[in-house]
Amino acid sequence: MNLITSLIRWALLGEVGSKWVGVSRTRFASVETAADGGLLARCHGAAGETIQLLAVPPSASQALVAVSHTFAVSGVANILVQQL
Repeated sequence: MNLITSLIRWALLGEVGSKWVGVSRTRFASVETAADGGLLARCHGAAGETIQLLAVPPSASQALVAVSHTFAVSGVANILVQQL
């Protein structure tokens, strides 16, 4: 399942290459457009676990955007993906 925001058309590819399901409802609580026009994903994971997310930005001339994040003790994170 790929989630696409409705306003500016980011496409979240998720954890491509490391998971059978790149975007699961267990991992991603929500995906929305951030105030600055980026993509904001609320994620769950184990403390100390590092994930890498891939997203397609609205600008067709830009390559995929990758963001790496390591979860804190809470296991919950708001991960912001922005255009370069």
